[in-house]
Amino acid sequence: MKRLTLFILVFSFLESKAQEKFTLDNYDSYFMLSNYETTSNKVAFTIEESCAIFINPTSNQILMLKKEYGESDFYTIADDTNWYNYKASEKLEKLNIKILNLESGILKFAGQSETWTLDLSQPGAPEWNFLLFNIKKAPLISSTVDVTDSELKKYFDID
Repeated sequence: MKRLTLFILVFSFLESKAQEKFTLDNYDSYFMLSNYETTSNKVAFTIEESCAIFINPTSNQILMLKKEYGESDFYTIADDTNWYNYKASEKLEKLNIKILNLESGILKFAGQSETWTLDLSQPGAPEWNFLLFNIKKAPLISSTVDVTDSELKKYFDID
């Protein structure tokens, strides 16, 4: 019985720590690469070229969001997200940066000298996400709300 109690306490602690990675109190937590890194080998997609990636929620995540926020608020959130994604994609297209649209999951980024495996569907992670990947650099988790041409040019080494 003591082992079971200890197991439950340890599991609860680890689960709460996992969910504490992303907090509204610490907005920057949503953009920290280390919060997404995983050692899982259940990779859904491997990215081997420089590009921008729009991450969309899975159908299960959409159902959970509708349940959590209600149908009307969900569609308002989705509409706002789509507008910001569109505005960011205009900037990316203008700079000839390749765009990928993927569902949330585990992605592997294969750079020139290093690889990163990120779990974008873990508890607390945003359902919609935006990443930049230059094969010469670590992936950058960004925001479509305030992405600028200068940020894109700097990250992708565009003059």
